[in-house]
Amino acid sequence: MALVDSERAKRFRLYKNGEGRYVGKDFILNRRRIRTWDAFLQAVTLDVRASEAVRSIRTPTGGTRVVDLDDLQDSSNYVAVGNGKFKKLGYETFWV
Repeated sequence: MALVDSERAKRFRLYKNGEGRYVGKDFILNRRRIRTWDAFLQAVTLDVRASEAVRSIRTPTGGTRVVDLDDLQDSSNYVAVGNGKFKKLGYETFWV
């Protein structure tokens, strides 16, 4: 049985907000394992070993907020942001 687009796993790289020396962490989003946005944020917090809970995911170039699992793009980069503001550090130079 073939998988439809909504069931395919997405792979992308996550960076910690404000940490220029962090090389990023590859993350695979499998919708069978992670079904909600809150579960995704919790998994990201654990995966990148953030010092505080991740509250939002942003694009690295403009800091645009991603609000839904369906908005995440395969083979892209994102920044995991806690309670603070998004910090522009030139994450776009780290693209995979």
